[in-house]
Amino acid sequence: MNTSIATLFIAALASGTIVSTATQQPATPEPLTASQVRLLIASAQPEDHERLRSHFEALATKYDADAARHTAMAQVAGTDPNRRSGGDPSAHHTRLAALAKESAGITRELATHHGTLAKGAASTAPRGSERFERGAGAATMPSETQLRQLAAKTRTPAEDGELAEYYQRLAKQYSADAAEHSAEAAAYRGAKSGASMASHCDRLVKIARDESKEAAALASVHMQLARGAR
Repeated sequence: MNTSIATLFIAALASGTIVSTATQQPATPEPLTASQVRLLIASAQPEDHERLRSHFEALATKYDADAARHTAMAQVAGTDPNRRSGGDPSAHHTRLAALAKESAGITRELATHHGTLAKGAASTAPRGSERFERGAGAATMPSETQLRQLAAKTRTPAEDGELAEYYQRLAKQYSADAAEHSAEAAAYRGAKSGASMASHCDRLVKIARDESKEAAALASVHMQLARGAR
């Protein structure tokens, strides 16, 4: 976003053209993670359908907010007097808004679908919903709140599986951090007076590698628990 668009966007916020979704939308339950969605779809108990209904309602609200943001950005970009010819950001934002509205419609229909199933009635999933029932749009990792909830109760094998997946991802993240710090250390060593900073980076590499090792160990523990080794 260039300075002119940024200035116009801030002005739109100040004038109320772009309404905050915090005041526009009521509070909604926190969406599930992608792995939780898949587990609940496979389980398909009435209480699972109710949780899925709540999840897809929350997703629909998120997509509504995305659509509103892109619509506002399209309007702001279209009023930029300094925009150079050869590109039209507003057209891309308009397309993104349309796609977000489409996703909002599908996920809202999915919420209704799972609400019907939760009541024991027959229902057919809406067209185009397959990717959302595989976890599209959901978080790839649990939030802090969800992690505390998992840690505070007796876990089922499925929940241990979710924690195993979380710690596997965390281990990969720490490994990536170690690689980044290692590259930084090499860059500092190639610069004048960079030895001290390289030393700090080396320490960060060791910490990140140790973190990755511990996270991988936790993933192994929860994987064993998920397989019934209690």
